[in-house]
Amino acid sequence: TVNKKSRQRCIVAALLASFRSFVFISDLVEVKEESQELNEVEEKHPFEEPRAIITSEKSSSRTQTENKSTQKTALICSHCGKSFRQRGHLDDHIRTHTGEKPYACLHCGKSFTHKGNLKDHMRIHSGERRFACQHCGKRFTHKANLTDHIRIHTGEKPFSCDQCGKSFTHATSLKTHLLSHSGERPFSCDQCGHKFILAAHLKRHLRIHTNERPYVCSFCGKSFLWLSSELRMHQRTHTGEKPYTCSCCGKSFAESGNLKKHERVHTGEKPYQCPSCGGSFSQFSHLLRHLKQQKKPYLCSVCGKSFAWLDCFKDHLKIHSGVKDYLCADCGKAFTAATQLKVHRRIHTGEKPYKCSHCEKSFGQLGGLQNHERIHTGEKPFQCHQCGKRFGYYRAAQMHRKNERPYTCLQCGKSYTQKINLQNHLLIHNGEKPFTCSQCDRSFTRKGDLKKHISVHFGERPFTCQQCGNNFRHQGNLTSHMKIFNICTFFLNIYMHVCVFIYT
Repeated sequence: TVNKKSRQRCIVAALLASFRSFVFISDLVEVKEESQELNEVEEKHPFEEPRAIITSEKSSSRTQTENKSTQKTALICSHCGKSFRQRGHLDDHIRTHTGEKPYACLHCGKSFTHKGNLKDHMRIHSGERRFACQHCGKRFTHKANLTDHIRIHTGEKPFSCDQCGKSFTHATSLKTHLLSHSGERPFSCDQCGHKFILAAHLKRHLRIHTNERPYVCSFCGKSFLWLSSELRMHQRTHTGEKPYTCSCCGKSFAESGNLKKHERVHTGEKPYQCPSCGGSFSQFSHLLRHLKQQKKPYLCSVCGKSFAWLDCFKDHLKIHSGVKDYLCADCGKAFTAATQLKVHRRIHTGEKPYKCSHCEKSFGQLGGLQNHERIHTGEKPFQCHQCGKRFGYYRAAQMHRKNERPYTCLQCGKSYTQKINLQNHLLIHNGEKPFTCSQCDRSFTRKGDLKKHISVHFGERPFTCQQCGNNFRHQGNLTSHMKIFNICTFFLNIYMHVCVFIYT
């Protein structure tokens, strides 16, 4: 019947389908076994030609794959033995040994080993800056430079030293830092013998001997020795860029070092300590100034006053000599230093070169600008060492110190602003006079009194009146004389004007 015929057809179709699948699976198994056999042969004999195991079609495909594998393993550098997968990579690597730089810039002639480096360099001439910072809008030629720049805003320092825990924003900075732990300085200067950690540092150092200044400012044409530390900082004076911002008060700075110094105002950190007295300072320059003030190597032979700085000592000598070489052409006023005349000239010219970054106000002196900007920032850098109170102005802190007298004499109740003054005062109660005159054996409680006394024996009169030429032994006597002289001059001028008025 019809049902029996349809059943027979279904059975025949099922048998055919199963037979085809069986053939397909058997073929796959055969191919898999053949590939395994090939792998075993290649492992046993990696540099020998494989024997014919399968059919001609399979053997030809196998030889093609073998040729590809041998081409990959054949790309070996003859200088160092390093292997590469592609011929272009090997050619680029060989140039590191030969020093060949086939890709030259048509604008400046600078050569490169890789074509990609030339493309990046060409953006400097074209001015193309594709990568922009979302925080400040600054643009960069390379994406890597943008990534490094963004860390200024985020404060991210992903590269940490395993030995001391110090973190860095750049991997190259960490690599340089690690050499400081090992103490290795493999690169030495042939001219002066100075040693360096990196070859780039030696290359920069050699410019000092050759007087080469390759980095030129595009705004004013001034040339510099260093790219990052000199040229980039100098260009910010033209652009007004201040990328380093304080997270506490929002004040911006052109240099990262100035931001670090400023942040110590908020944190109160004083990392620099004096080894002699134990005093702490927020800046290294303040510690150096403190150490030099303790020594004071420059001694005035006229009045015995000592100075820590040579410039201050030279200016002081002009007080005794009365020399004022710098004369103002507008009003005739004379000055002992050229900087004093330069500042004075701004009164006549009306020049105010120091402008406030917060408002439109400008100043003739840098100190005036610094004092003014503290109104905006609220910065109070001057601190009283006795009570810890802070002030925005030096004069306010000075007046506070004069008014505050924490050191009190227990015997008479007299108070002093400084501890040394109290110690000198106690010598009066003790009757101690440690400073003795070598001429007459007279003793004094203070060293200054002894200096004044010695001038009596030698007849020295170092303090001269500029008006009448009269000489005095002590500064106080000259000051009293000047007051009397000024009063007499004042009344004499009035008398002369009255006489002229009467007789005319």
